[in-house]
Amino acid sequence: MNKKAYLIDGVIGNSKLLLSMHKNGQISRMWWPSIDLYQHADEISDGIYVENSRDMLWRNEGEWKYSQEYISDTNILKSKALHLKYNIQIESIDFCTPRQDIVVKKYIVKNNAPKALNLKFIFKSGFAIKDSIKFNSLYFDKENDALVHYKQDYVLAVGSSEKISEYTVSNAKDQAELGKLNGNDTAQGREGALLFQLNKVDSGEEKVITIFITPGRNKEDALRLLQKAKKLKTEKLYFDTEQYWKKYLNQGKKIDIGNDRLQNLYKRSLLAIALMYNKETGGFLAAPEFDEYITQSGGYGFCWPRDGAFIANAMLKAGYENMSKNFYEWAVNVQEKEGFWDQRYYMSGLKAPTWGMQIDETASVVWGMNEYYKQIGDNEFIKYIWDSVYRAAEFLCNSIDSETNLPIPTMDLWEERKGEHTYSCAAVEAGLRGAANIAKELGYNEYEKKWKICSEKIKESIENNLWNDGKQSFYRGIKLCINKDEYERLESSNEKVYYYLKDGRYHEYVKYYDDVVDVSLLGISYPFKTLEDTNEKMIKQGEAVEKYLWVNKVGGIKRYENDVYIGGNPWILTTLWLAIHYNNVGNREKAQKLVQWAVEHRTYLDLLPEQIDKESGEIAWVVPLAWSHAMFILSMLEVYDN
Repeated sequence: MNKKAYLIDGVIGNSKLLLSMHKNGQISRMWWPSIDLYQHADEISDGIYVENSRDMLWRNEGEWKYSQEYISDTNILKSKALHLKYNIQIESIDFCTPRQDIVVKKYIVKNNAPKALNLKFIFKSGFAIKDSIKFNSLYFDKENDALVHYKQDYVLAVGSSEKISEYTVSNAKDQAELGKLNGNDTAQGREGALLFQLNKVDSGEEKVITIFITPGRNKEDALRLLQKAKKLKTEKLYFDTEQYWKKYLNQGKKIDIGNDRLQNLYKRSLLAIALMYNKETGGFLAAPEFDEYITQSGGYGFCWPRDGAFIANAMLKAGYENMSKNFYEWAVNVQEKEGFWDQRYYMSGLKAPTWGMQIDETASVVWGMNEYYKQIGDNEFIKYIWDSVYRAAEFLCNSIDSETNLPIPTMDLWEERKGEHTYSCAAVEAGLRGAANIAKELGYNEYEKKWKICSEKIKESIENNLWNDGKQSFYRGIKLCINKDEYERLESSNEKVYYYLKDGRYHEYVKYYDDVVDVSLLGISYPFKTLEDTNEKMIKQGEAVEKYLWVNKVGGIKRYENDVYIGGNPWILTTLWLAIHYNNVGNREKAQKLVQWAVEHRTYLDLLPEQIDKESGEIAWVVPLAWSHAMFILSMLEVYDN
């Protein structure tokens, strides 16, 4: 499979299908039957063959001028490419139908040259089905006028609204360069092509071709869906899809602020999260996967319970109660038998690759369940989740360090270090407080009292034992696990360090105080309300975050001091976190400036990345990130709607 770019430009989908796309209109990746697996796209491209000069103009190569936009208030993507030499324009309108798994690619080819041209349109389909180049095969189905790619129990049919003039199932690009496909109809391989004879295209004339890609678990299903797409016709499919997304937006909370940029980004955030949501299972995708070979990260195409709780809370407040409820029902189904939630999961609920438990994930889910109940008041919901809440709360209560009255050392929310992290402590305090409230509502007074006492001890320890006067900030945590070299370096200083034997045989080295300023310390007050935003220490905490984490050259807030991940850049969600904090302490002007910074660093399609390059101010990493969009929704509701 070809190595793909990390950064993409657009996404389309329908909650089962998910496609990431580039500005030139090329499909980068395509997932089905779930938004996290499997990825099937290898290299899918298209272009024009100019018979007059025997030139093949691939839309993703050569001298083109590109532009791209979403159709207003939809997840329908329109991409334009104008060839600078021939003055031929290819416009593609790409979308996935909401009620059937049909990928629609409508092409409008226009001759802008002053003279007529003889043209052919070629669509090259390249699939590495189920994430692998191995054992792919394809054939041309003459009865259905379609290419059929298959491997095992996965099939992808590729057909058109127009009659196909020529086809091939091998060496597609080489044949296309000659403007003629050889008609071979069966091959073991990944790529085929379809050719459409446009004949003479006069100056100013347009020709329309629509390509349909229909997946199935067998050839009958894939071809049946292809025939349905042909029968319904492109116009009907487009209209239904457009209306679906407009209706979806109408369900949400309206914010009328008279600012088009803010308004459009708010709506795009709602639309983007819908694409990263599996409505069958309830899971939220952190981002469409882009680092599938795990070269720069641990991968993003999974559901983190923590991210999911933030996203579910944003969607709850934005008026999408069912999405929020479905996520918590998903969480009930994937919970580990011991009562915790692990680092991350597939949409199906199967455990994804992990490198350490993060106790805040468990706490965040329980906190979020209680937030849902407080807003909706659904007694049937808390009855349904009670067993899950009970097991999670008992797990949290049994995971307290008796020496500190704080949760035992686990990985932090950035998944980089082990310790008793202040953010995680606040999450656990809020989770137990939420569990106590649910127990109270259901009449389980014994558990209400037990969990409330546990949460109060954590709160007391945070407030009294984790404040760092030197930096006027909370410690990021205590009992930070370090390596032997750092231990030996610190041992001769005034730092409090020690070691112990884990399992009676492995040396674990510990630095007691972690004094790094971290934006997640804002979580003590938002969203967890362990301390109020206006608590004197929290006011100073916000000031410390700005003092130590503001990136002078391009603006924005980085995660923590001396961050090195992808260069240590400012993040969208961290900057919005500080915006919400400032709003909640009464500094609305500063809050709005931080929100505006995020708006200014959106992509041209109104998608929000994870990071902005600290030197250039350009998009640095992950597009789109669901957590970024969730924090923008929350920022709009906190800063502008209130």
